[in-house]
Amino acid sequence: MAAESRSPSPRSLSGEDVATLERLREIVRLAPIGIGIVDREGHTVLTNDALCEMLGYTPEEFATLSFEDFTHPDDVQRNLELFDEMMAGQRDSFRMEKRFFHKDGHVVWGRLLVSLLREDDGDPSLAIGLLQDITEEKRLRQELERLAFHDPLTGLPNRRRFQDCIDEYLAHARSGEATTGAVLFVDVDDFKTLNDTLGHQAGDEVLQAIAQRLTGSLRPADTASRLGGDEFAILLDDIHDPPDALQVAERIQRAVTQPLPVADRIVLPDVSIGIAILTPDHDVEQALREADLAMYRAKTSEDDGIATYTPELLEEALHKLEDGAFGRPHLSSVPSPQQDRDREDFRTRRSDRGASGDAE
Repeated sequence: MAAESRSPSPRSLSGEDVATLERLREIVRLAPIGIGIVDREGHTVLTNDALCEMLGYTPEEFATLSFEDFTHPDDVQRNLELFDEMMAGQRDSFRMEKRFFHKDGHVVWGRLLVSLLREDDGDPSLAIGLLQDITEEKRLRQELERLAFHDPLTGLPNRRRFQDCIDEYLAHARSGEATTGAVLFVDVDDFKTLNDTLGHQAGDEVLQAIAQRLTGSLRPADTASRLGGDEFAILLDDIHDPPDALQVAERIQRAVTQPLPVADRIVLPDVSIGIAILTPDHDVEQALREADLAMYRAKTSEDDGIATYTPELLEEALHKLEDGAFGRPHLSSVPSPQQDRDREDFRTRRSDRGASGDAE
């Protein structure tokens, strides 16, 4: 705060300043929030018990410290700018939220209000800084933000946050600040079978493990998200060319399909992955729709469970919709090759206590 001084200098106070200071002393002492009073040279001439308790320093220590000594370095410059503007007469007061270092080293978030008292002739006299500890408020705000934008089961960004990430990427792409990107839609194959046979707790454990394997397969700049249920999505930022997205999808598939111990059994999860290559002309809904259509092609094809979006996939989907094929029960009871593979992937067997090396 601006009330952090460099050294005590009571001799710099005028007689009028001293009288004013004495009148304020008792009010300051009893105030429930932190208060520091600074003279025009920037020396702390008075601090109250609340401020000392908040930051852990004695009045004597405050008087010998530069404010940089207990201010987070990211907040120093802005604090100086505001204080200089106030002393130059550009403003009578300023507010800011900033981070302080407590004497023991932990961070204290504070809401700071600094006001300037002037002499009768208008010259600056004293600056009064009021500091409210908002550390808990910040923590609660961050927790609410985490709950609003993250999936509580896996800790990954949720659909809302993921859509924001795509939107931000596309904005950069339109400004020429981004190269090629891609959205991957990842669906856990035959997940309902796992839930029905081993229960929802086991299903949750599988989703958590898959989330960890997804994030472990990505670069720091990429974003993995859980959209809901057994659906995940990934934003690949700044890939060199479209084949790179396929390589990432293959890496994800290899990681996810490793044996996984769950509920005293070993399960072999598998995923279908759809890829949509992003262009500046995309919007968020279109990007997710294209990746979703590609994922369904991967799920129903006899290939390796990975497919890239092409315009033909949308045409096929529209034809099915027009023909009323969506939701129509299949007449054939012969399972598709993908269904056979799904059933094989989620076969379960009792873990052999002596074969723990088979599990990841």
